[in-house]
Amino acid sequence: MTGRDWDPDANGLDELSIHRRIDGVMDGALAELARIEAEHDLGPDDIRRDDPVLGRLDAITAGRVGQPYSSERLQKLVEEAILYRFPSEIPPGYRDTDSKENPYRAAGDYILWRQVLDHAKAYARGQLLVLVTNDAKEDWWILDDKGRPKSGRPELKQELFDCSGAVMAQMMLSNFLEQVAEYYPDQISPDTVSQVRESELAAQIDAEISASSLDSRLDLMKLSPTVLEHLVRQLLEAMGYEAFITRATHDSGFDIDAIRPTSGSERERTLVEVKRYRSVVSPETVRALYGTLQDENADQAMIITTSWFASSSKVFAQGKSLTLVEGTELLALLREHLGIEAIIPERRKRPTGDT
Repeated sequence: MTGRDWDPDANGLDELSIHRRIDGVMDGALAELARIEAEHDLGPDDIRRDDPVLGRLDAITAGRVGQPYSSERLQKLVEEAILYRFPSEIPPGYRDTDSKENPYRAAGDYILWRQVLDHAKAYARGQLLVLVTNDAKEDWWILDDKGRPKSGRPELKQELFDCSGAVMAQMMLSNFLEQVAEYYPDQISPDTVSQVRESELAAQIDAEISASSLDSRLDLMKLSPTVLEHLVRQLLEAMGYEAFITRATHDSGFDIDAIRPTSGSERERTLVEVKRYRSVVSPETVRALYGTLQDENADQAMIITTSWFASSSKVFAQGKSLTLVEGTELLALLREHLGIEAIIPERRKRPTGDT
C-alpha cells in the first residue's frame, strides 16, 4: 500500500480520458465493419429473425430428403458413369461429359438417377413414380424435330421397372405445374408456368451452347432448332427488339414475333423465320413468309439462316419489306451484339448458279 496520494485525473485515467482513448483506437475498426456490413444484404437481425420462406421449405422437405451416399459408394458410381455408361451413351447424363469441369460433376445426373432407383426399390415397388426435372437434354428425353422434350427415354423407364417394378411418368417442371394448375388454379398462375418454362429454355440454351462449343466457338449446327430460335431471339433483343417465340402449337408460318419502337409512339412488327439449314433456302420458303407477312398485316419479315439464299430469292426480296440474313451475316451479328464467336462448319459447296 502506497503512502502518496494518487489522482486518476492527473494521470489521465479518469473515465472521460479512458473513453476518449478507446474511441480513438476503435474508430478505424468500426468504420471498416460498417463498410463490410454495407457490402452484404444479410445482417445480424436477419439471422436472428425466423425466415418464413426457409420455414416453409423445411416443412415441405422434412422427411423427404434422402441420405447421401458414402465416399466409397460415390467413387464407384462416378467410375461406373465415366468408364462404362457414358462411353456407351446409356442415359442419363452422358451429354455432361465434356461440359463439366470434373468427373464428379459430370456424373451428377447418374448419381441422382441411382438415388431414384434405390428409392423406388425401397418404397415404390410396383407403383407409379413421377419424375419431375428441368433438364431437357437428349440424355433424359426423346426430342422432337425442334429439339423439345417429347417423351422420357425408354431406357430409363425399363431400368426403373427392372429394378423395382415401378412405372415411371417423366415430366418437365413446367408441364407438371401446368397439370397441377388445372386442379389448383388459385395457387398456380399461368405467369408462374410461363416463367418456369422460360427458365427451362434458358437452361437448355446454356447447356447446348456449352456442349456445342469448339475451341471456345459456338457450333450453330449442333444446336437444336428450338435453342437456335431462342439464341436468335436473344440476338434480336440485343438489337433493340422485343422478341417473342411463337407457341409450338400455333402453326403461324414464322418462329419469332419481333416488335421495335420507331418514331414517337409507333411500333414496327417484324415476323422472323429461323432456318438451321446446311444447303440453300428454297425460294418457296421466302415466298411463303412474304405471304404470311401480308396475311398478318405486319410491317416487316425476316428469314435468318445458317446457310444462304438462291439468287432468285434475293431478286424477289428486292423492293419488299423482306430481309434475308445468310449464315455469314448471322455470325457477324452474333459477334457484334452478343459477343459470341460462332462457326457454321461442314457447309455444302455453294452453287455458282441459281437454285
